[in-house]
Amino acid sequence: MDALATLYDVTTHTARAPALGLTFAPWAVEFMADGALRKLLRGPNQVGKTTAMAADAVHEIEGTNPYRERLHSGPINVMFMSESFEQMFAPGSVVEKVWDLLPREHLDPSVGFVPGKGLTGTKYPTVRMVDGPNAGGSLFFRTYDQDPLKSVTIHSVYCDEPAPERVYAEIGPRLWKHRGRLTIGFTPVPNMPPQDWLRRLVEPTDGGDPVFSEHHVTLTEEACWPDGYARPFYTAADIARFRAETPEAQRAMRFDAAWEPLVTDRWLSAFDRDEHVKPLNWHRDPGANEIVVVGTDHGIQPGKQASMLVAVENPGTERPTVAFVDEYCPDGYSTTDQNAEGVIAMLRRNGLAYGDVDVWIGDVPALGRKAVRRKANADMRRELARVAGIEFARTKWIETPNKYRSSHITGLEVMNALFARGAAIVDTRCEKFATACERFRGRKDDPHKDILDAGRYGMEAAVDGRSIVRMVARY
Repeated sequence: MDALATLYDVTTHTARAPALGLTFAPWAVEFMADGALRKLLRGPNQVGKTTAMAADAVHEIEGTNPYRERLHSGPINVMFMSESFEQMFAPGSVVEKVWDLLPREHLDPSVGFVPGKGLTGTKYPTVRMVDGPNAGGSLFFRTYDQDPLKSVTIHSVYCDEPAPERVYAEIGPRLWKHRGRLTIGFTPVPNMPPQDWLRRLVEPTDGGDPVFSEHHVTLTEEACWPDGYARPFYTAADIARFRAETPEAQRAMRFDAAWEPLVTDRWLSAFDRDEHVKPLNWHRDPGANEIVVVGTDHGIQPGKQASMLVAVENPGTERPTVAFVDEYCPDGYSTTDQNAEGVIAMLRRNGLAYGDVDVWIGDVPALGRKAVRRKANADMRRELARVAGIEFARTKWIETPNKYRSSHITGLEVMNALFARGAAIVDTRCEKFATACERFRGRKDDPHKDILDAGRYGMEAAVDGRSIVRMVARY
């Protein structure tokens, strides 16, 4: 076997070497060599932040850090914190990286780990050390919303995502007894909790000394080149392509780990009306690997609704193509029965019946205003059944989109990547959608968001975000 193949695992982008079995790019070595009690690692997506933090923690637990001495003698208790267990236990996330680095013979044998599921054999996400230099110590995994530091005295805390200021205020006192270390690593993103408090501790404006020792990394070929490896895991050409696929407003954050986004005229920087808006003359091809979706958004104002007809070829693959076929977006307030009539009319002018739609995506219920009825998916199903002339029992379930704090950003990043790849096209009839693509600047109260979300829901229903994550800048 090629010696380099034993040094590098291309599936994890990890270079193999002594100690923990890893080597690192120079920036990561500097980070792990830093013995400061307050450290901040601010870097882009997929540069290796989480791996460096996991290695730093395991080195401290096992006393194997070749770059600095162990801070404490005897067993220590270490806590990793993040936003959610879903994020912490996802494949390739912090728990998996830490687990892979810990010697199995030093761990409580009753505890295991399943990627994508989490720790097994423990009621609370905790790993006890039963052998080795940290026998008697524990490793805890907690979320910010758990009040994780209540009545805790601990030796070291690692925050894998931006911590709310209230959590930071609680961490310090829990570390005082052991003169413990706090390490924060994150990629700035537009929808993160306010980090002004953290920035002031890194870059004091009052002339005082910084509280945190900051390690700032940008996504460059050098930063992606572990020592001893023949080539970087992302080349300059790869990074240039990732930049082109990422909304311009996010590039400063995603690639340069800037504290603030770049202010631009629009969010979907890859969208070009001349290139992406064309008369499609679309019709469903029964022999194609295609899925047809109707996505609906209730609007930022009660009584408003926008729906879009979306067709996706090769759904769930890394190379889907998306057609935004038609739109229904009344200018004023509308009732549910009017919305159903508008959606069925949209289907009919494209040669479709109600049953030809594979997936229906609705929105969370919206409250009405004055005489305008409350919008809900169940009401929409009843009205669609009436207008289409079918029994309610034969109607398809209207799915609710998976909404979380960054869901709209993630979805728009995928959409932007599709436009950048030439894998998305907009019919000329979708004038409001095309205008929204040109003018939306990222604000949640932007009226262009309604029709944009309707198209996004349709796209997301057929495009597997996990399988096409390589299309965007590796978030």
